[in-house]
Amino acid sequence: MAQIVLIRHGEVHADWRGRLYGAMDVPLSEAGKDQARNVVRELRKRHFGAVISSGLARAEFTAKLLRADRPGLQRLDEPRFAERDRGDWAGLSGSEIDERQAGASDLWVSSRGMFNPPGGEPMDQVISRVEAGLQHWLDRSNGEPIVIVAHLWVVRAALALTLGLPSGLVGRADIPTAGRIEFSWPDRSEAGAKGDLHGLFPAP
Repeated sequence: MAQIVLIRHGEVHADWRGRLYGAMDVPLSEAGKDQARNVVRELRKRHFGAVISSGLARAEFTAKLLRADRPGLQRLDEPRFAERDRGDWAGLSGSEIDERQAGASDLWVSSRGMFNPPGGEPMDQVISRVEAGLQHWLDRSNGEPIVIVAHLWVVRAALALTLGLPSGLVGRADIPTAGRIEFSWPDRSEAGAKGDLHGLFPAP
């Protein structure tokens, strides 16, 4: 069993806010970089055996800062921790989505992102690959705590796995940019996760 700190990347550049970028490689804003620096400062005195990111630039920014404080750690990318693929809607704004399918953007919002766009990645598939990725790095952790820097739907998938949540509920989990959760893997219980989990699930 290993202790895992899972961090969501910082705020993305303004050009991408309001768009469904999903697994696309988009940059951080300056505020997002500051968010990353803040979370790195909070973790500065803690030991980690590995720092892993999805490999996408917005996640790797934080991972690189974490490694800089821990000489000897190599860059480790794990594509199974990439953001959920948005298929035909990737890169589109709400209005552009509605041009393709009238009312689709409202459906997206009301479903809290659980509605799957054409060609998009089903949530069950995200959960499956995140589970495989977590197990892979657990097997290589030698019992040491590890950090993973990834994305909103990866954090949601980890919550589903750790707490035994149905996949249809995870869209309600509210994880801010540069937010983090900590949990023991594979301890799948609320006791295995740290922090105020109840605050992650606002009322419908």
